[in-house]
Amino acid sequence: MPLHQTFPEAVGSWDCAKTLHESMTLLTLRRALETAQAKNPRYTGGRLLGGIALGSLPEWDMPGSTGPREPPPGAQEFLRGVSWPEESRVTCVELKTCRVSKVFEGSRLAVELALGQKAPSCPPRCEGLQFFLQSACTWQFQTLLNTRDVPRRAAGILLHLIQDSFCHGPFSPPRGTTLRQNMEHTLGALPAIETGARLLQMIDMSSHTSAIMRFLEQNVFALASSLPPVLASPERFPQAAPSLP
Repeated sequence: MPLHQTFPEAVGSWDCAKTLHESMTLLTLRRALETAQAKNPRYTGGRLLGGIALGSLPEWDMPGSTGPREPPPGAQEFLRGVSWPEESRVTCVELKTCRVSKVFEGSRLAVELALGQKAPSCPPRCEGLQFFLQSACTWQFQTLLNTRDVPRRAAGILLHLIQDSFCHGPFSPPRGTTLRQNMEHTLGALPAIETGARLLQMIDMSSHTSAIMRFLEQNVFALASSLPPVLASPERFPQAAPSLP
């Protein structure tokens, strides 16, 4: 499934050689389930992870150059959330402080949606988010959340935020390696997967919103000091970072 596909659309196939966000998401689901089942062998999933079979998810040591395949059952809505277009076509410069505020409030909204505490039609508290929910920009927030499994899609949005916070720049995985090696050669991928898995477990266990936001603030938003301003120019799209040796 190509990144940033318009929704609602069929998920289509998943190609671990081309879709880093999706590969990281599926490995995050595996990590969350592995950890939960290690603590409780009878664990079958809760609010978020219920119905997702561990055996249907890609294994860490599967070839990283495996061709396209259908997404595992139960994981499609996470992938839709992760692949939600996150770049708006705003033509003005946005200050870092304003952007961080929007990210924080947008994350709180996504957490509340993932926990089932708020309906997608309920307006957010932050005025800065109103523009993106009501305008015709490419974010398509309402389109994403008005169909199918809202909690999993909202969780997917949070996973994308975590992945972008830890990883730096696009990545072309080396051919002939495993998914584990692809992640090891992607700066920030492994801690992003671990952090995402912990987030999914908290939502799955219906942790309090304040506890989840505190977790995000301490483990994700703390990285905001390196967040660049949003620019209406090619500077917004950095060149691909070289792969690590």
